[in-house]
Amino acid sequence: MPMSRGRGKIKHTPTVTDLQAGGFRFKAAKCVSVKIDYWKSELKMSPIVVREWTECFFRNLIAFEHCHKEDKRISSYIIVMDSIIDTAKDVEVLEKCKHYKFNVVWWKATCHKWKKILDQHYFGNPWSVISVIAAAILLVLTFIQAVCSILSL
Repeated sequence: MPMSRGRGKIKHTPTVTDLQAGGFRFKAAKCVSVKIDYWKSELKMSPIVVREWTECFFRNLIAFEHCHKEDKRISSYIIVMDSIIDTAKDVEVLEKCKHYKFNVVWWKATCHKWKKILDQHYFGNPWSVISVIAAAILLVLTFIQAVCSILSL
């Protein structure tokens, strides 16, 4: 844990890149846990699929856990993850060991965001959709006319 229990001082927790430089390997665990094996220089962590609602989901899980359970496994897991992931390089290392499934999900989320922006700002009513379709048809017809006139010369 990043906090020491006695004095309240923050201890330095090495990041994923620091651990990798020190010889640690990262493996995906099969259950929600973080296991550190110092003899094998291995860190086993539960794999995570990152989506646009992941942060909200974990915040709700932590709140539920603090209200109803004595065992704080999810809170501990999130604290460890927050302390060892500091840069984009840390995320890349975890992606390579199949801990994070992030790129494809991020791309899909970005496409959904762009679609939402287009729907809200540009295609809010049916007339704007009709005008875009008409403009595209006119552009195609203009291109065809230009090609035909060049070929007839």
